[in-house]
Amino acid sequence: MQLPEKDLARIFEATRAIASTLRLSDLLQTVMRLASEVVRAEAGSLLLMDHATGELYFDVALGESSGVLQQVRLKKGEGIAGWVAENRKPAVVNDTSKDPRWTQKADKKTQFQTKAILAVPMLVKDKLVGVMEAINRADGSPFTDIDVQMLETFGAQAAIAIENARLFESIRQEKEKMSTILGEMIEGALLLEPSGKIVLANPAAHHLLGKDRLEGILWTEIERLFTVKPAWSEVPSMGGACGIELVRKTAPALILSGVLNQVCNDRGSITGYLVVLSNVTEERQEAQLKKNFLALVSHKLKTPLVAIRGFTPMLLEKPEELTSFQRTAIETIDRNSQQLASLVEKLMWFAALEGESLELTRKPHSVSSLLDMALSDLASYLRMSEAQIERDDSINALPAIPIDKIWMKEAIRNVIENAVKFNTRPPRLVRLSGRVTEATVEIVVTDNGPGIPSEERVKIFNKFYQIEGSFTGQVQGMGLGLALVKRVIEEHGGQVKVESDLGKGSTFIISLPRQ
Repeated sequence: MQLPEKDLARIFEATRAIASTLRLSDLLQTVMRLASEVVRAEAGSLLLMDHATGELYFDVALGESSGVLQQVRLKKGEGIAGWVAENRKPAVVNDTSKDPRWTQKADKKTQFQTKAILAVPMLVKDKLVGVMEAINRADGSPFTDIDVQMLETFGAQAAIAIENARLFESIRQEKEKMSTILGEMIEGALLLEPSGKIVLANPAAHHLLGKDRLEGILWTEIERLFTVKPAWSEVPSMGGACGIELVRKTAPALILSGVLNQVCNDRGSITGYLVVLSNVTEERQEAQLKKNFLALVSHKLKTPLVAIRGFTPMLLEKPEELTSFQRTAIETIDRNSQQLASLVEKLMWFAALEGESLELTRKPHSVSSLLDMALSDLASYLRMSEAQIERDDSINALPAIPIDKIWMKEAIRNVIENAVKFNTRPPRLVRLSGRVTEATVEIVVTDNGPGIPSEERVKIFNKFYQIEGSFTGQVQGMGLGLALVKRVIEEHGGQVKVESDLGKGSTFIISLPRQ
């Protein structure tokens, strides 16, 4: 049926009014008011679908008692609105007293008499948004087919407008959440376009980078102020995520470190980059001071130790010329100078380890010969400790692996030394074995010591940490050995883990990549 021109004009004006409103609460009020005007109804109501419960609820109603209606809920099929929701068809009832579908639930709440009702479903792409009702024609006449067509047409446009407003509201809320999160972050966060243009930066980013305005500038402008690794030209080839570091070119020193992540759409195309930065200047300076201190102390101690270690064996060359007390004193000096030399050596190794990364010279090397070198270094210590070393035949079957033999030998030496040092129960047994997986070669060091409590197994790899002497006995050392082991193994792309049963010993497993 062709709508009269004046009715079409009324719908057009109403549609234009709702299209310009994006705030959901305002939109719903506007929709309900215009719906009543479109069909010249005495009152109206808008019931929205609660998809969680499958019920209709009165969100907006016009009339003197509209507030009470918001407490009413209708199930699908209940009342005329419920029938419309269930069947997704309009309903015209010009005498509600004669229609069995009519429920007086709303009228009882409002003390309003509904004589006639026109209800239409509000649909968007087959999704039910709600039901729009016009109640009682203002002039008392019945609702007509033209009224149905007009309210249906307006209802379809209103449904689209409501969904758009909901989407806008959801985006607005998410934006507010994101703004709150970004504003409270102590780390700097920046969002960049693929071109390198900064489109979003939180307050912390402005503070860290020393710029009042970041939005709109290119990342290359940041590179003029900071030495950046990786450079922006290298970013596209870095993959999904990579570390990033910025060092200010001018004084005072400022070092920023963080992560650069690709942002991709559903099709996997890169739509931008997210950079998160934090100020690590103090942390790096402290690490450098510690490294310098360790190196200084190590070298200062080494000089007098060379003299002590050189002369004590000479003093012991003619024991017949020494009294018993003198021989005991010199042997004590010799023994303790060996322990001190070992500690100094560890300090020197660890000072080198404190750098950002190790300079590794990797070449294929036999695991068996690696163990030979480590055991050779430990020969005197193992003899004094009366330790027994068992080498399983599986060691000889291990393939060559790409390693820096100097660093790896030191790591293996420390694991074996620890296995002996912390075992106070004779006989001290250390078993060396190996196994091969598809991707790794594993070196396994097992001892018959006291074992390691479960709560200590993570801590033993920390710098300067030792298990309490009450558990392991008084042991010489500074807690650097296993920290060195962990760093060296991880620099090789491997990992070290420990398995232990109290009273039954411990097993250290070093896994290294075959390639």
